[in-house]
Amino acid sequence: MARPPLPLGTWGTITTEKVRDGSYRALTRFCDHDGNTRRVTATGPSKAAAERALRDILGTRTAPAGELLTAETRLIDLATSGSPVSRLKDGSNRPPSTSTAGCWTTWCYPVLVG
Repeated sequence: MARPPLPLGTWGTITTEKVRDGSYRALTRFCDHDGNTRRVTATGPSKAAAERALRDILGTRTAPAGELLTAETRLIDLATSGSPVSRLKDGSNRPPSTSTAGCWTTWCYPVLVG
């Protein structure tokens, strides 16, 4: 049975290894807020210091810069942002039949923008 994916904003087991110059490297896989799992590393003069440094990095890791949507994004801001979500692909005002963009254009946008 396959291993379930990491939830967003969490990390797996932290492993450490001694590197050539005598310092230690701690590494883990982190599930970023965009859903991609990335390898994150930190180094330190001891095994414990490397793990602490890695936990500090993981604790302050946030969504990648430039994200259009965040937890604080308001719908009205999205509606007036000019993003692909707020306009149709062909630039017209007619909504497509039952797509998300059609529902947005027909029901949500008029209520939010007026």
